[in-house]
Amino acid sequence: MKAGGFDNAGTAFELTRDGVGWDFHTLYSFTGTNPNDGPWGSLAVDSAGNLYGIRGTSIPTPVVFKLTHADGGWTSSVLHASTIADGQYIPGTLSVDASGNVYGTAIAGGAHGHGTVWEITP
Repeated sequence: MKAGGFDNAGTAFELTRDGVGWDFHTLYSFTGTNPNDGPWGSLAVDSAGNLYGIRGTSIPTPVVFKLTHADGGWTSSVLHASTIADGQYIPGTLSVDASGNVYGTAIAGGAHGHGTVWEITP
């Protein structure tokens, strides 16, 4: 979610069935001063249950983040802060393969300014 949470910088959340309807659970509240820096799109999950997503797609250099579950809570880490050469305006969903490689696309930037397809390796 792009906005909301403690700092209005977005949240990662989970919906679970309760038999009659749905329960909403906040997994992680991001910090920051600009709601546009919040996470966008769906999260990808790896075989260990780690979550991956994008923050700040409305700014030219978004970041790819990872949420790791430990000790009853979630910790956020930045995997990569994009540059113009890497790609700009990453629009959403990532993919993670069995080896833990993270894949995505950008709609601008790159060698010719028309976007990139990229991979982050563990």
